Order: sequence, then structure tokens, then C-alpha cells
Amino acid sequence: MSNSSLSNSMPCPICKTNIPFDPIGLIKGAQFACPGCQAQIGISGQEVPRAEEALEKLEEIKKQKS
Repeated sequence: MSNSSLSNSMPCPICKTNIPFDPIGLIKGAQFACPGCQAQIGISGQEVPRAEEALEKLEEIKKQKS
């Protein structure tokens, strides 16, 4: 994964360090490690369809605004 695909980040629920992540990778089941405490973030398999739907809606909104 290139650094450009990791332009998103979220705070670690444990130490609050920003964790860079790729939304597409996250939806596909990738886990991302916190650079501060090594905690792993990801989404459960049962949430993948919901996450995919949200990402599709976001892409539609981006297209409408451009």
C-alpha cells in the first residue's frame, strides 16, 4: 500500500495516537496497527456490507460536488 492511500487517520481508542488507514483496505478486512501502542483496528466481517454501502454513498456525494 502506498502512503497516498493512507491519507485517512483515526485516533487510537487506547492511546489517542492517529492511526493512518486505507478505507478500501479497511472494508476489505485489513487490520491497521497504531504506531504508538501497536493496537490493531479493523471492522468485523459482518459490518463489511454496511461499510461498503457507506463508502459508495460518500463517492456519490463527491461526484455530485465536483
